[in-house]
Formats: sequence, structure tokens, C-alpha cells
Amino acid sequence: MKKILLIFIVSFSFVFSNNMYKPKNDIEVEILERMRKETLVLGDRTNYFTNEKINGESFNDIIYDLLKNYLGLNIEMRLGDWRDIKYEFEKENIQILTNFTQTSERQKIATFSTKIFNEKLFITSKKKDINSIQDLNNNKVYLAEGSIYEEFLEVIINNNDLKTEMVLVDDTVGYEDKFVLESNLSDSAEKNKIMIGNVPSSSIAVINKHAELVPIINNAMKEYYSDRINKWFQDRRHQVFKKNFEESLTIDEKNYLKNIKKIDIAYEELGEMSYFSNEKLIYEGVVPKTLKMIFHRIDIFLDDKSKPAEEWSSIFNRFKTGKVDLITLSKTKNREQDFLFTTKIFDLNIYKVNSLKDSLYSKKRIGVIKDTRQEEILRRYYLEEDIVTYNNHNKMIKDFEANKIYSIVIINPEDFEIGKYIIEILDTIPVNLGLNKKNILLRDILDKAINNLLDKNDIIEAAKFESRREKLNKLEIERKRYSGILIIVIFTIVIITIQSYRLNLEENKNKELLKDELTGLLSRRVFNEFCDKNNEIEGSILVLDLNNFKKINDFHGHSLGDEVIVEASKCLKNIFSKDKVFRISGDEFYMYSYEKYEIEEKIWDLKEAFKSSKLLRRFGVNFSLGYCIKEQKNSLKEAFKNADMAMYFVKKNKHLWYKEATKDFIKSVERKEIIRKSLEGVIESEFFAVYQPKFNLKTNTLEGAEALARWDSSELGFVSPVEFIPLAEEVNLVYRIDYKIAEESIKKIRHILDKEIDIKDFRISFNVSPETFRKENIVSYIENLLEKYSVDGRYLEIEITESMFISDIKDIITKLNALKSKGIRISIDDFTAGYSTTGLLATLPVDTVKFDRSLMLSIAEDEKKGKAIYIGLIKMMKSLSLKIVSEGIETESELEFLKENGVDYGQGFYLGRPTIDFYN
Repeated sequence: MKKILLIFIVSFSFVFSNNMYKPKNDIEVEILERMRKETLVLGDRTNYFTNEKINGESFNDIIYDLLKNYLGLNIEMRLGDWRDIKYEFEKENIQILTNFTQTSERQKIATFSTKIFNEKLFITSKKKDINSIQDLNNNKVYLAEGSIYEEFLEVIINNNDLKTEMVLVDDTVGYEDKFVLESNLSDSAEKNKIMIGNVPSSSIAVINKHAELVPIINNAMKEYYSDRINKWFQDRRHQVFKKNFEESLTIDEKNYLKNIKKIDIAYEELGEMSYFSNEKLIYEGVVPKTLKMIFHRIDIFLDDKSKPAEEWSSIFNRFKTGKVDLITLSKTKNREQDFLFTTKIFDLNIYKVNSLKDSLYSKKRIGVIKDTRQEEILRRYYLEEDIVTYNNHNKMIKDFEANKIYSIVIINPEDFEIGKYIIEILDTIPVNLGLNKKNILLRDILDKAINNLLDKNDIIEAAKFESRREKLNKLEIERKRYSGILIIVIFTIVIITIQSYRLNLEENKNKELLKDELTGLLSRRVFNEFCDKNNEIEGSILVLDLNNFKKINDFHGHSLGDEVIVEASKCLKNIFSKDKVFRISGDEFYMYSYEKYEIEEKIWDLKEAFKSSKLLRRFGVNFSLGYCIKEQKNSLKEAFKNADMAMYFVKKNKHLWYKEATKDFIKSVERKEIIRKSLEGVIESEFFAVYQPKFNLKTNTLEGAEALARWDSSELGFVSPVEFIPLAEEVNLVYRIDYKIAEESIKKIRHILDKEIDIKDFRISFNVSPETFRKENIVSYIENLLEKYSVDGRYLEIEITESMFISDIKDIITKLNALKSKGIRISIDDFTAGYSTTGLLATLPVDTVKFDRSLMLSIAEDEKKGKAIYIGLIKMMKSLSLKIVSEGIETESELEFLKENGVDYGQGFYLGRPTIDFYN
């Protein structure tokens, strides 16, 4: 009886618990009811930071709690080797991963939640010096096998033309003296490191079969679990800091920390770096936040002895007389005689503000506060007679506004409008903490604390955001105050005179003209004005284009098309209710959001809004969206252009639905544009051929070479064929590259013949693309080259691809026969790479078939099946009396396999890399 009662109480409390997810609509109710009937396996790797217990719980505990207890799903947790976990996820034996880095390839097998954390990649070493990425040249980098970091490191190596070997190991422990690739999420305290890039955000991943579960997970994250995860990461950073910091302390330093009660500090006005908050009545900003974090983590009470709007001379005097222990102070040789300094905390910009009006004096004098870092900088650049020093900041500003001085040098230029003054950065200085000479132990402790503050940059960015938020709040209060006054004035004018009332009506009509007539959204005209007036603001820039809209207009008429536009506009208004939404044209919308850090949540909310609309769902209307995070230095129109590029990238890549225009993305797009524009004018001057040797596998003799196109750009340096070939095809210039390499090949034959080298059985092959082969003059062009250089066709081989035979096969065969009549051999390149011409081989005028590297790789994946397929194809080609060339030979075992099975020729890195001068 007691057991039954206990079960009833537990069940009752579970069913009626307020700590369970409440579905938002009937669709979510149906999804959860169905999913709760299944057992879902939640996977993650065994030895990973996500299993660390921080204050009694791990990251995986939180995700498990979200799914099991908050959503009420039947969850089974599975940990193991990452390769096994990933394989099981791809096979759908594991349905959810607690964290999975997003890539385009992975989006084909999984649906991702909003991001849960980001990673930055570093190269570290305890013994090897590393100051720049070039230090990796001719070195090895060790990284954990099976991690996604491998492909990102490979991109870094290729982009920087490094000769760096990646060494994959089970665990990087034991390799700390060498170059090691690690994430900022490791607990390493190594200072000798450089950041090499960012990994795309990690999210909860769900197999596509259960993709409908992801919006519910996102809601749960938004309601409760995002804050809990962020708190876990904060506590973990604190714990890592504490561990590394305490291990670095000496016995004397530990004893000092036990006895010290508090430290007094005074802050000065440094703009967003340090300012007095009227809301909280304390100093806020980057400096106070960073120092509070440091002193909190080392368990010392930091007592703020600051005074609102205190002059620097007063602060400095209190520090010199020992009334405060710490101030922010730049290190100079003179000051080092009197004070101690910590290591640098951050860099600070020094600004020079110039008046647009002429000075009352003939000389353009410059004002600065005495005994400050600004004065030190100013004296480096200007003569004594041009400098005016002040003890009082307000007096200096008053003289400046009265044109008694032409310029001032300050730290915080926020009170000066750019249109009224010329503001420029004069210099950038490091900012340290200044201490009394006797505080050597405290200085050493603070140095270690600063060096171990691995999340310093995150703290600084968060403090800057808080500063700007408070500034926006002040502006909003002012705006509301002035809006209230304006309403009273307008109301008074309306009462006084009918004419004023008519003018007011006219004004309202003009305002209506600024709105889009169909949707009520802001118009293109307002967009242009908004961009012109708000270049300095930061935030998120979004460009959205509807998918399937043209089909609706074409098949259902413009009336329904207008209904769709209005419905989509309602979704945008609801999600971006506090932001700016513009209808630019037809089905294209631009948005500006003040939200900078959680914009992806809004994007996901917008997707859900589209799904929830019966009209949009009925006609299959969704959207492609590009966005970018705007920094202050970029113009608004440039930011919208970048977001637009990201949107069009999404349009071209059908598996995507949104994309961020990151700096790397923009750089990649701009690089492609440079390549497109450069190609036409440089093919003759900058393109050249390299030759990869081709060996007879029966006689082990050199009997040929394949000519490959290379580009050494005067503007970009070496450009890979992987980059320029697709772009050349886009702008219809690939035929010129083919013609260039064809001529280089024939010239090379002429050069060898002139040396009177016996090349009886030797041929140089070059590729001709399908686009080039369709040209009417392809045969005559090659014939003319042979005649021009007096070269017989028997020294040449032309390589064509299987894709060439999918259209107009009669014309192609005619051209091939014409070339063969000149003694030129014909080879099918990349056989099995995507098209199948096996049925046509007996009728095609070809001499050789080149087996693609993918055939050899299939042996590595499944040796028995792979070898059976390869041997079968060899026998088939032999029965057709065709010669066989195997591409991409990279190991001795591959070479021996090909020899044993009668392959005629081979080429690859194992036999010889492409080079300009291959024949001797």
C-alpha cells in the first residue's frame, strides 16, 4: 500500500510539475506525444570537456536534463570514441548529439539548434617560439585524430602556402613541447600561442528524420537552458582560471593572498573603457568590469574609491600620496622610477579632435590635460610652443569651443559630432595598472592573474556592449522626453488655428508616402535616408528574399502574390517589432536590428513564423536570408551589400536557408570577384604549364607527361586551379586557358626535339574542356599550332571528360576523328568520376582511359569490393584494346597493385610531382 501511494505521489508531481515544457501550439503537442513514444539515444565523446563536472554537473548533464526532464523525452545517454559516435549518428542509431559543429556537409545529415557555444583555434607550444602563422612553415602540427579541426587547419595551411605536416594523434597530451592545435575550450594555461581562426558554432544536432524537434529544443533553450549553459561555461572558465592561477603562485604569493583584506582603486573617465553610470551610481566599463573579474577570481575585495567626474590631477595625486593602491596608468621610463606596473591589460586609443572653425590665434594650438598619457603622446609629435596644458578638463573644453585652441587631445570623443569636428586617432597606447614601489608581490600576483585570464577578450566585448546599451537607453529616454514635448506643441498648434491643422494633415500624408503602399513597411526612400544618417551605429543587418514567389505570380496571379507579400510582411513585423524593416522591391526585404549577439534566435523565430502561417505553408513559401554583424567602422550600405552577398550565396546553395557574411566569407567573395575581373587580361602573361610525369609501369620508363594549368598572379600570388577553373567557366574564358596550355605543350615538345633527345614513344597530354571542344575552330586551332612549331601529332595526347558525351555526340566524334588523323591520341580523363560512358566505349574513337583517383580510394574503404571493381574494369578495357592510365598513385602498395594487374601507365605524387622542367 505504501509503495502504491509513493508511486502515485511521484507520478502526480511529475504530471503537474511547473518545471516542464509547455507546448506553444497543437503541432508541438502532437510532435511531443509522438516523440515520447520512442527511445532517443543522446551521444557525445567520452574524453571531452562536456563531461567535466562543474559545481556538480556537466554540460552533458544539462542537455540530458533539457531533453529528459524538461521536454519529457525517453532519453538514453551514450558516450564513446568520437569516430564511433559520429558513425552511429550518420547511421541514425544515435538520434541526437549534445554538441556538433555546423558545416555545410553536416547540414545534409542533421538539423541544428541555435548555437550553444563557439570555439577559437590556437597553435601553442611550451618550447617552440610562435609569433606568426609563418612559424609553422617546415614544421609539424599535432592534433587529435577524428576532430573537425583537421579540415580548418588544412585550409589555413593552403591559404598561407605553408609546408606544414599535420600529425594526427589519439591525444595531444605529451606533445606540449611541439606545435599543438587546441581550442580555447581546453584548460591549457600556455601563453606562447597564436589564434589562427574560429570554428563554426556548435549546436545540438538532431537527425533530419526528427528535424521537427529542433524548434521545440530552441524554445526550451530560450526559456531556461541558454542561461544555464552560459552559467556553466562561466563557472568552468572561473575554475580553469583558478587552477592555472593557483599552480603559478609561489609560497610567498599564496601567503600574501591569505593576509590581504582589500585593495583600494580609483577610476577615471575613459569613455566606454571607464565611465560613471548614472543608473548604478558606480564606475562601469571595460576597465572596472575586467578588474572586478580578476579580483573576484583571486578572492581580493576591490574597494572603489572613485569620485564622479574627478579630474585626473586629483586622481594621480591621491595615488602618489598612497590614498589609493591602484590606478590605470601607462608605463613610461620616467614613471618606472617611481612606480611598479603590471603587464598590459588592453590598448587604448588617443584621439585628436580638430575644430572646423579658424582659431582666434594665428597658430593652431593644441590643448591637453597636464600629467596625463595624452600629454606624453602629444609631446612626441608637436613642439612645446604649440601645446597648451590644462589642469581642468571643463576649462579646456570651454576654450576649445570658444576657438581659443584649434585642437584637443582626449581619450573619449563621444561628445563631439563627426559632422562638426574632425576626429582622428593620434596613437594607441597600452594600459597597465600602476602600483606603489613596495607592492612587488601584488604586482607579480596581478601579472599572473591577467595572463591566466583566458576570457579577457570576451569580458572586454561584453563590457563594451553594456556601455553602448546604457548609452542607447539614455538616448531613448531623451527621445521620449522630446517626443512628449513635440506632441504638446503639435496639439497646441492644432487648437490655435485651423491652418496649422491642415499643415499637420499634409505632414501626415507625406509620412504615409514614406511607407510601402502594399505592406505598410518602410520604403526604399526611407532606407536610403536611414543609411545616410546612421553610418556609425552597430547591430545586425539582414537581407531576405522569398522563395517560390515568382511561381505564385506566374501560376496564380498577382492578386495572390500580393497576399503572400502582405503575409510575409506580418511575420517580419512580429519578429522585428522593435527594429527597422524595409520593403526594397518585389519580394526582397531589408532589416536592421539593434540585437547583435542573439540575432540567430530571431532568425529561427522568423522561420517558425513562416511555418505557422497557413497561407505561406500552403504555397510552400519560405525564404533565403543573409546577415552580417555591423561594426562601427563599416557603412550601413556596405553592411547591407555584404548581407545581400550572403543571401545570394544561400540561393545558389539549396541546402542552406540562411548565412552569416563573416569577414572570411566577404574576403572569399571579394577574392572571387578579383579573380573574375583579372582573368581576361592575364591568361597570356601569367598562366603557365607544369608537367606531371607519366610512366610505363611495365618498363619503368618515362613515356609521357600531363600538362596542367597554373596561375602565378601579380596581384594575388599563386591561385589554385580549384579556384580559377570554375570562375573561368562562369565568365566563358576556360577555352583561352585550354588554348594556352595546348600551345605550351606543343612548344615543350619542340624544345625537347631541339635538344635532339630521343622521344620516340613520348607524348605530352593536355586537357580540353567540353566548352572548348564545342568551339568550331578547335581542330583547326590545334592543327595550326602543330604547323607553327613543326611538331608531329604523334607526340600529343588530348584528354577529354566523360561528361562531353552527354550531348551532340555526332559532332564530337567527327572532331575526334579529325584529330586522330593527325596522329594525336585521345584519352578519356577522370573515368568513373560521375558519368558513365562504358556502353559507348566500343564505338568511340579513343585510345586510352584514365582511371580516376576515386577508384583507388574505394579500395581503402572496402578492399575486397574495391579491388574486384578495379580488376573488372581493367579486364573490360583490355578486351576493348584500350590503354589504361591510373591517376593519383601515392603509395608503393598502390603501385604494386597496378603493376600486378596489368595497368599500362601511371602518374601521381609517388612517381613525380608536377614541375616546369621534368625531362632530362
